[in-house]
Amino acid sequence: MLRKSLLLIIFAACCANLKSQSFYGLQNSNFNGVHGMYLNPAMLADNRYKSHNNIACFGFQFANDFMNLELPYSLSDLVSGKVPANYENPDGTLKWDPSFIQFQNNGKDKNLNIGLEMRGPAFMKSITKRFAFGGGSRVRTLLNLNRVSEEMALFAKSFIDSQPGSFAAVGNNRFAMNLNSYQEVSGSAALVLFNRRAFYLKVGATAKYLMGLGSAYIRNNGVSINKGGGDSLIFESSDVEIGHTSTQFLQRFNQGILSSALPSFRNIVGSGFGFDFGAVFEYRPELTEALSSGNNYLFKGGISLLDWGKINFGKNIQTYSVSNSTPVVFTANSLFSSAFSNGIDSGLSFIKNYAKQNFNYSEGSGRQTISIPTTLNFQFDWNVIKLFYVGMNWSQSVVSRSDIAIRRPSSIVIIPRIESRLFEFAVPMSLYNDYRNAAFGLYARVGPVFIGSDNLLKSINKNSSFSGFNFYFGISSGISAAKMK
Repeated sequence: MLRKSLLLIIFAACCANLKSQSFYGLQNSNFNGVHGMYLNPAMLADNRYKSHNNIACFGFQFANDFMNLELPYSLSDLVSGKVPANYENPDGTLKWDPSFIQFQNNGKDKNLNIGLEMRGPAFMKSITKRFAFGGGSRVRTLLNLNRVSEEMALFAKSFIDSQPGSFAAVGNNRFAMNLNSYQEVSGSAALVLFNRRAFYLKVGATAKYLMGLGSAYIRNNGVSINKGGGDSLIFESSDVEIGHTSTQFLQRFNQGILSSALPSFRNIVGSGFGFDFGAVFEYRPELTEALSSGNNYLFKGGISLLDWGKINFGKNIQTYSVSNSTPVVFTANSLFSSAFSNGIDSGLSFIKNYAKQNFNYSEGSGRQTISIPTTLNFQFDWNVIKLFYVGMNWSQSVVSRSDIAIRRPSSIVIIPRIESRLFEFAVPMSLYNDYRNAAFGLYARVGPVFIGSDNLLKSINKNSSFSGFNFYFGISSGISAAKMK
């Protein structure tokens, strides 16, 4: 039972990126309205809407480069309830087989990312043809586990599976894990800087007030582990730092990532400011007017710096330091499982007491400032003919994977789409998770309702296989600009 719980925790971590939710199909559209400010605040100026409001928008995403989930039935079978009977228990629940998880052994470090983003009420308003402003709110939860050595990952797997033949000791290694949740309220403004014949330039900026809901991190500076008998581990040496805000945050996360990401004012434990900056250039030659859509450009390009800022948690961070240079044996016995079965506080208390008795241990409260997931973004869009476009978005993280910070992995995506005021369909094709994984997705909008995924399963009609998945949906409403057809 303990091993199954540990396996579920590790797979949850693997499946746990908001990388931050990307919303590629939505945000690269000319009809993204207020959502454009989350990709490039300059997009608000000369918008396709006179005014636009987000009513609700939700997105979830996970990615990893260590494990694939290989299901012997299709996604459509799972959704429609037509999973073959031999893969169901007598009570109708799905059977679980450890062989469903396939590990990628390629000698490379492993990285795991999960993200959840909830966009609350938001609006934009075009005051003139040259100036627009807007405001928004959202909640983001992000879990990053970076640079876990394959040796460490395989060790964890062998310990969980109790397969002595496949066990290998772990030498000195390093990794970092960051879990953060925060909400923001923001205000944006955008201006057409100049419009001269075929050349068109607009700029924009967003200011955000950031409210930290919780933070936790693990910084492993080097651990050497061997396997003892039964459910025991031998820590030959260690040097680990741990920090977290209130245990209530960990309890909310333990209840589910959705619980940790709901808007909340009573759980605010940190604050700070953030900024976005952007510019968009459009090329509008007269000779192409007959071929282009009502958007009038042949191609456009943009650049934006997003999420530049920090959250200061003050002295709300509890810190722990654990190290040893002589062997320490740890056994995951009934006392260990019983402590965690009684809740996060009980489990942490058990580990704390054990560390005090067996390791070099220190604890305290410290000030902690966390960088939000700063990225440099480049956008390009080509109006091939009338309603058909091909877009591109390149997002490069400027946050180090070793930092105690919120990080959004880098990605590049190509987005062919058919776009009109009432209907839109796109097929994003991307390299994501710091360019390690390839994916394709689908996006559709009918009037104010949209739904999409930047990363669908490898197979929908046969066996389902994925190392990552995301989806988003929402509803927005707006009043179209008069010039649009």
